[in-house]
Amino acid sequence: MARSQELVLCRTIVLAAAVLGTLLHPARARTQTDPPPDAPPPPWGDLASDEDPSLRFDDPQFELPLDLYIGSPVFLEPPTGDQLDYVPPGGDPTFSANMDAVDVPGPFGPVTCSGVAPLRLAANKPRYFSYANVPRMLVGVSADSGCALSVPQGDQCSLTNYAQLFTLAHNAGLNKVQVWVGMGYGYPAPYGPPNAPFSWITPATGSAYWLLDSQATATGGFAAFFDRLRAVVDMARSQKLFVEVTFFSPFEGQAFNLGPWSKPGAKARSLDPAAPGGLATAGFTSPFYFVTNDTTSPAAAANEKMRAVQANVIKWTVEALWCYDNIFFAVANEPEGQATDVDNVKKVAEPLAVTQWQKSMIYEVRKAEKAHSPALLYGHLIAVQPFTNLGAGALLQPTPAPPGWQLDPNFPLDPQILNGHYTQVSLPNIGRFPSATTTLDLGAMDMIRSSSYNKKNMPLGFNENAITNLGGERGTKRHLNGSANDPSYPQYSDAPARAEAWEFLFSGGSTYDHFGYLGLNQLPNPNTLATNIRAQLGRLLSLFDNRFGLVPKPALTDFQPAVMPSWFTPGTYRAWDSRTKSQRYWAALEVPISSGDPNHPHKALLFYIHHSTVRCKPDTNDYNSGCPSNSLLPFGSYDARIWTVSPPAGGPAGYQETYTPLTNGSYTVTWIDPETTTTLATQTITCPSNCVITSPVYKFDILLKLFRQ
Repeated sequence: MARSQELVLCRTIVLAAAVLGTLLHPARARTQTDPPPDAPPPPWGDLASDEDPSLRFDDPQFELPLDLYIGSPVFLEPPTGDQLDYVPPGGDPTFSANMDAVDVPGPFGPVTCSGVAPLRLAANKPRYFSYANVPRMLVGVSADSGCALSVPQGDQCSLTNYAQLFTLAHNAGLNKVQVWVGMGYGYPAPYGPPNAPFSWITPATGSAYWLLDSQATATGGFAAFFDRLRAVVDMARSQKLFVEVTFFSPFEGQAFNLGPWSKPGAKARSLDPAAPGGLATAGFTSPFYFVTNDTTSPAAAANEKMRAVQANVIKWTVEALWCYDNIFFAVANEPEGQATDVDNVKKVAEPLAVTQWQKSMIYEVRKAEKAHSPALLYGHLIAVQPFTNLGAGALLQPTPAPPGWQLDPNFPLDPQILNGHYTQVSLPNIGRFPSATTTLDLGAMDMIRSSSYNKKNMPLGFNENAITNLGGERGTKRHLNGSANDPSYPQYSDAPARAEAWEFLFSGGSTYDHFGYLGLNQLPNPNTLATNIRAQLGRLLSLFDNRFGLVPKPALTDFQPAVMPSWFTPGTYRAWDSRTKSQRYWAALEVPISSGDPNHPHKALLFYIHHSTVRCKPDTNDYNSGCPSNSLLPFGSYDARIWTVSPPAGGPAGYQETYTPLTNGSYTVTWIDPETTTTLATQTITCPSNCVITSPVYKFDILLKLFRQ
């Protein structure tokens, strides 16, 4: 979700609920191995979790091993030296095709449009990506996703600054950005015509309009839309950036009736021999038909004709980008998100209907890609993004082949990446299109902390969060020494943004994109907050690339969510601390380290902690006594609780941890500052004789690196 109504606050195979029931994750019963709930009880009293979902004091215990990989084997790339267990189409992947090469010099090498092998997944753990036989995590900072668009705001990625923004991302050590193609809402002149993927026709008489049957050509002084899109991907590739290309953002833009998808707006035409002049007014009668098949309304036939328009946008995008190996596709940005309908009422789409639509769009992607086989060895990875457990469960169900489609493992119909937005999503009983209500209940952190989704052997991504440098509800928030209003310390700080990324990746996620209005306020001066976030996330990715200094260096694919009972009692996740008025969040990875003795491998634990609270709505409310009734921020983020002095309740000037390992042995203990990734303290302990781990006092978050010999 991007700006409020200035840029719109929010940007299925239909399966029976009984089939989905086993996919949805009920609350796990507390067992004897779980740590007891922290005391004293939180100050807000006896509210039940269904009254305030932020009060779920669950201690996630990730179950191992991961589920079996059930996707197409064509997406599994063994590391260098291993033998392929399948033969790419055409036999020899180095064959040449009679196609023009694309001249894209840069560190990735040229794009040749023959034998194209796009980004795929690591064979020995498909939770991670793989490119050129090297397992990878993808971490980025996107200054929104409109890089191929002309937009008035200097803090967005746009045609005027994307080259500088991509250079900043590369220089910070990041490797990912995202770009949108088709926005469901439009802009007023002069930004409307060049920002849609359709031809803008200016007749000698009458009003100008978009012709939905043909892709955009050069107009209004701008290059053709897909030439611009290709230039954006070219620049990203030259900066060694992977690009998440999102086909649709159905509820993004300024107003539905200003865009090419609105029939009430009357700004679009389609070819129709039966209409006067061979053209008919076209578009959806409601923005929700963008993601919902119309089978009942009086305008059903006209609305469903727009599926061919959506298929064309996908086809044109694939035509422009199919030979790039540094991209993957996403069907849509927040297709289950809320928007205002033509009756001026805010609603959301029905989740299973959105699932059906997303799967139908994946089918269109694969059709368009398969036309380029065998030069394209296999399809690009495809991501989906639900806001509900219902939608996520349906998206992960196998997709049967539509009539006439022969299943092809090189171009499978199932998604490969599950994306989430926001730390939590809690929007109960919102109006559902066309009638009734539904509940949005799946944020990125809820997804990654679920033992159900966390077991999926596929990349889990977090690709949009609070929009950092905007004030109010859309910005990240912090308290310094109990106050949100200390003018000497920026309220909209990088601390909660860092916490989101660290917690998600240390919970088993493998791609994180801090989406925000993190562009350039006034060229050429960089946005300071954006610069800080880029630097911090670049250092985080570098830690993973260097494996946290572990010796011997493990493989990235060896990392997995930690089973904490084999280490120590971590304390209750989200537990309330009345001294610092904060909740305690943690996430942990573990990795085996070769000792030369296969029966006694060493192990390392990476245990991350931050102290925050969830956010209330409106922004002036603090979480010190819980959010007032029905005022939890629906699309949540963290309020970082930073202490550099002793709180009024006493104790240290910040936080301090003490743990007792549960397994005997010798341990090397290292404490790391996540903000700078510098070492704060080290010690060596031996259990059971000298067996206490004590952290230095820290102000907000800390990483424990624990090596067990």
